[in-house]
Amino acid sequence: FGLAHREILNSPTAETGSWQTADQSGLSGTPEYMSPEQARSEPASSQSDVFSLGLILYELLTGKKAIRGGNLLSVLRQIDTLDAEQFAQGMPEPCGTILRRALVTSPGKREISMGDIAELLEWRDYSIATA
Repeated sequence: FGLAHREILNSPTAETGSWQTADQSGLSGTPEYMSPEQARSEPASSQSDVFSLGLILYELLTGKKAIRGGNLLSVLRQIDTLDAEQFAQGMPEPCGTILRRALVTSPGKREISMGDIAELLEWRDYSIATA
């Protein structure tokens, strides 16, 4: 989920461009999927991606956005005051556990990794039965 951009090269012979990570200063990303630290213009990390995945997982499970639009300040406030327990409530396991741990607003207390999430989801059979 990391943000990236392609550096525009002035050389007409440059068939292959180099990819650079996005500038870490300032606000960058889709507001409804930002982590609280990104919303505060702090550097993003792998824990930021965990938070964003939690928002996407919630959306996949419910069909509803975790963070509802409105103006930018409203969206950023929703992110900063998000209650992980509220989003995890009533969710099937292991999804409830993932949401409870991934949607913690403090990155230092977000004690779940992408690997942990993959392991929690791996044992489930998500195949769709066909008639």
